[in-house]
Amino acid sequence: MEHNDRNIQVQLEELEFAMKNIISVAERRKIPGIIENARKLLQHIQSLIQAQEVAPGSERVNSNLLSSLCADGLSLADSLIARTVIEIREVLFPLSEIKRDARKFGNEFFSDYFQWKDPGIVYSPESLMGILENDLHFLNTARDIIRKNQSLAG
Repeated sequence: MEHNDRNIQVQLEELEFAMKNIISVAERRKIPGIIENARKLLQHIQSLIQAQEVAPGSERVNSNLLSSLCADGLSLADSLIARTVIEIREVLFPLSEIKRDARKFGNEFFSDYFQWKDPGIVYSPESLMGILENDLHFLNTARDIIRKNQSLAG
């Protein structure tokens, strides 16, 4: 495997890891559109990884394709990050008007805003923040990986 093919292989594997993080959060948050799009993107990345393993260089993964994969992944990550940050605003800020504004914004822009919460469970603000901070950590990690690979792609 030549040096460039090895770099492409590593980039694809990193994108695969990032997409698995995004899917994990989207599945737990029960967001069908993001789950579907992330799975399609993951399958595409995995098919490119397999092609590189079977015959390195046979299916050329060029910088345009890598940039496109990264842009799609960033879009998904950013969408989930935006939802999470709005939910954090609602939970974290003590002022009722900030909570109300966050809830209004979340409900206007996300049809499934806070729908992931199990109605049979009473969540304390601390437990909600733990869940949301964990999700945000996974998503920021995925976004950082994707951005790094996007800059390497050119």
